[in-house]
Amino acid sequence: MLVDMLREQQLDFTYEDGYRAQEAFEPVKARLEKAFVYVLDSNAMALAANVALSKPSSLLSALPFAKLPFPRVFIEFSNEDLKRSMAGLGSTNIRPPHTATRLIRSGFLIEDLGDHLLVDYIMAQQYEEKTVVELSPAQGVFDLADVELPDGSAPNPFSSERPEAISGKMQEHLSLIAKSPLEGRCYHNLQVRFRWRPHPDLARMSLSQKRMMGSDQVEAIRERQAAEARRLFNLAILPTLILLNCRNAVEVNRVDAPEKLNKQRAKKNKPPLSGYNEIRIKLNAARQRMASRPGGSVREMTAAYVTGHFKVRRSGIFWWSPHVRMGSLPADMSLPPKIRKVTA
Repeated sequence: MLVDMLREQQLDFTYEDGYRAQEAFEPVKARLEKAFVYVLDSNAMALAANVALSKPSSLLSALPFAKLPFPRVFIEFSNEDLKRSMAGLGSTNIRPPHTATRLIRSGFLIEDLGDHLLVDYIMAQQYEEKTVVELSPAQGVFDLADVELPDGSAPNPFSSERPEAISGKMQEHLSLIAKSPLEGRCYHNLQVRFRWRPHPDLARMSLSQKRMMGSDQVEAIRERQAAEARRLFNLAILPTLILLNCRNAVEVNRVDAPEKLNKQRAKKNKPPLSGYNEIRIKLNAARQRMASRPGGSVREMTAAYVTGHFKVRRSGIFWWSPHVRMGSLPADMSLPPKIRKVTA
């Protein structure tokens, strides 16, 4: 888990002016100790990716219900799970320019400050054969209150895709944004809600970095990290907050810390591994019975369930998956060709 990786990591790098890199991580580690930790499993990640490609107007209408379950939460996920989920929806998964590392896991420490969310973006990146956990130099602020759209053109929804190569739901989603003035404005609204500022925890480190490599490079890195944080927040975190407030979409299972393993770690002077809360897709009793029939599987039912959509009502948000769309199951399931009649 990313939380444990950050807790255990001890950076031995010291800048030329004598500042120790490890000192910059102590404040966020202290805040993490007081956060409620959630981890998305692969199926919940697929569900969140599907929600991310909902109509922007629907996502905006769900915002009043997308409350944090606790004042401070940490939500983490596998970047490979996200990449696989987006590919299944037709994304080309273009790697951003100037990328020299591979993202392993991403996590967002989120604090509810009333009319906005304060967002710390933490990531585990692979540098050649070494994995390093880093805190983004750009701290995010997601506005929950109404925002005014800035003057000028709206962001291009195709900017992170190759238009000629996208397909499926991704193509439908981006085409709708490009063609519908309403959805275009709503998409713009969602994008500008995520603002950023230089992270106060890293102010001292930034001075050391500027002395070492120059202000322009430090600022360029911060802007790229901010863009990455916005993209991942909109693809994974905002949909997860919506799903956590959906009455029938996901369930949270507590995974306790491994006592026996932690005793062994204590003998080696290693920090204990923490417990966490795993977010899983919630299959009702009828769907579980269907999955237990001959030829059925929980994976098959889960894949079909992901193809639903959420509905916003006065009383809250609900997940709507009226029937199993067998024709829309992922191609990698390799199911034998059979005729199935499924009723709910």
